[in-house]
Amino acid sequence: MTQKLSRRALPLAAMVGAVLLPLAAFAGMMPGDSLGKTEADVRAALTQQGYTVGDVEREDGAIQAEVTANGQAMEVTVDRDTGKVVAVEQDDHDPADRDGKDDDGAERDGKDRD
Repeated sequence: MTQKLSRRALPLAAMVGAVLLPLAAFAGMMPGDSLGKTEADVRAALTQQGYTVGDVEREDGAIQAEVTANGQAMEVTVDRDTGKVVAVEQDDHDPADRDGKDDDGAERDGKDRD
C-alpha cells in the first residue's frame, strides 16, 4: 500500500516543486530587509545573497536594482534614507514588446532597460 502511495506522491511533489522553485529564488528578500544606503552597499548585499545584479541606480529618493536568480528577473527598490527594501517586483519588461506597456498594461517610462 505504501508503494502505491509513493508512486502517486512523487509526480505531485515534482509538480509542486516545479511551481515553487522559481519563487524560492526571491523568497529570502522581503520588504523591510536592510540592504544599505548607497548603490555600492545595495549591489554588494544583493551579490552576497546570490543574486546576479544588473543596473543599480538612484531614482525618486530610492535605489533601484535589477536582479536575476534562477532565470527570474526582479526589480528591488530600496529607500535611500533607511537602506531598507520597500518593494520587490517581478520585472516583466519584454524587449520584443513594442507597444510601450509592460505585460500588466502599465505604461513604461520609455527607457529601454536592457
